[in-house]
Amino acid sequence: MLASVPKNILLFLLGLFLGIAALVLVGGVVWAIRRMRKIKGKGAKKYILFNFASVLVVAASWVLNFGWLRFFLTILLIPILHGLIYFVFNFYAFAYLEQSSKMKRYNMLFILTYLLTYLLLPDGGDVGEMYFFFGLIHNQILSGITYALSRVAFIAHIVFFVLQIVERIKIKKRKAVIPGAEDEAGI
Repeated sequence: MLASVPKNILLFLLGLFLGIAALVLVGGVVWAIRRMRKIKGKGAKKYILFNFASVLVVAASWVLNFGWLRFFLTILLIPILHGLIYFVFNFYAFAYLEQSSKMKRYNMLFILTYLLTYLLLPDGGDVGEMYFFFGLIHNQILSGITYALSRVAFIAHIVFFVLQIVERIKIKKRKAVIPGAEDEAGI
């Protein structure tokens, strides 16, 4: 069916999808940075740079380890949308990090599992062994192990995402039950 469609139209649609994804990603980053300027807290600039650096490391890993799997995932916009959700959610979580030690732990594990999901995801071409870790390690057995670890890291990433949402709800309920408690506690 796609064989009868002119290639120019397919390239245009692919470019359009990638352009929209890039606009959404840039818009999300600008929105998150504007929101962070409103939040007064220690380490806000470090936190912005750390989140931005983690997204850049994953993007570098994605580009340097590009193969068929990443090609199809890119067409589906999965890494772009996941990066955007990760980046924006971390800004929402930042407002609550100072209020709960659990939230800090969950967020650090959330960031770690995000990095591991993409750094350990192996890929390959038509010929040769699978490769991973920026395309530097070429070993079929290790690639199988890292693929399993990448899947486990992705599942753990989702779990920590949910745990942060639950912890955020608990923090909001605590504030609602004890109005003015944040002033007395110095939070």
